[in-house]
Amino acid sequence: MKQLEFDETMRSLFSAISVRNMRAWHRFVVSAGISHAQFAALVWLYRGGPTTVNGIARKTETTSAAASQLVERLVQADLLQREEDPNDRRTRTVKLSVKGRRLMKSGWMQVMRGIADVTASLTAEQRADLAAALPPLLDALRKEFEP
Repeated sequence: MKQLEFDETMRSLFSAISVRNMRAWHRFVVSAGISHAQFAALVWLYRGGPTTVNGIARKTETTSAAASQLVERLVQADLLQREEDPNDRRTRTVKLSVKGRRLMKSGWMQVMRGIADVTASLTAEQRADLAAALPPLLDALRKEFEP
């Protein structure tokens, strides 16, 4: 396959996946009754683990004041917990509560079920070919987009 054909195939693939996942996550956000900003913070905590309010501000590209208000709303909704940092008692970390972790896992499972529905239409041979071809691409993506 020529490079231009390959690039176009990859653009089409990523575009289709992106649109599909954005729609699925949007439905999840609406059904969960949270804002997109709250969802962004929950995703970072789900993927990256506990952090500070300033860490959330950096990850979500917002101000510390906005992140503080966002965290407070999520604490009030019992989706986050605040804890003293055992290494620095002046610092408080924020982490997902049991309810928050359950919510994010539920959303992740909904999105994954949708992907499974799509891949179910492939033959066993097509799935095997994809499974063999995708690991180098996944490795490259993980290096670029690690939280």
